[in-house]
Amino acid sequence: MPDFSELFMQSKGNPIVYKNKTIVMTDYFPFKEGEQLKIKIEKTSSEWKQGVGIYLFGTIEIENIKEKVKDRTFFFENTAPKEIIITLRSEKERQQHSKKLPKKNILGIKNIWDTGDGVIQSWHFGAAMIVEEIENGRRYYCNDGHPDENFDDIVFTVTKLK
Repeated sequence: MPDFSELFMQSKGNPIVYKNKTIVMTDYFPFKEGEQLKIKIEKTSSEWKQGVGIYLFGTIEIENIKEKVKDRTFFFENTAPKEIIITLRSEKERQQHSKKLPKKNILGIKNIWDTGDGVIQSWHFGAAMIVEEIENGRRYYCNDGHPDENFDDIVFTVTKLK
C-alpha cells in the first residue's frame, strides 16, 4: 500500500498524481474578508477519530459555539456540530512568525485524526486528500495515517454561504 508521505516529500509538498487522481496534503481555499463558510462532515470510516483542521493568517469566528480563535482550530467528528458555520477575518498587518500560515485571505484545510492517545495527527504515512469542486465550495475525500488508497476515512465539505 502507498505511503503518500514519501511521495509528498519527493514533490516537496506539492500535489501529486496517483492512479490518475490529483492528491494533496493541504488545500488552500480562498475567501473574502468576513465571508462565512459551512463545514460539514458527511461521513467517516476509520477505527480512529477523524477531523478537519483549518488555519489562516487571522481569526476564525465559530458561530455554532460562539467562539473566536486566532490562526487555527480543528473539529472532530464526535464533538463538532453536524454543520459548523465560521466567519473568516484576515490580519491586516502582523509580523510573520514560526507558524506556517497561508497568505492573507487563504484558508488552509487538512484532514486530521487521533489514534486514541489524544495526539492530533496529520500529513504522514497514508495521509492525503482528493479535492472535488462542488457548487459554492469543495468536497474532500481523505485518507488518514493508514497506508491505503480508499480515501473514505473522512469525507467533508466546505462551502461558501451567501
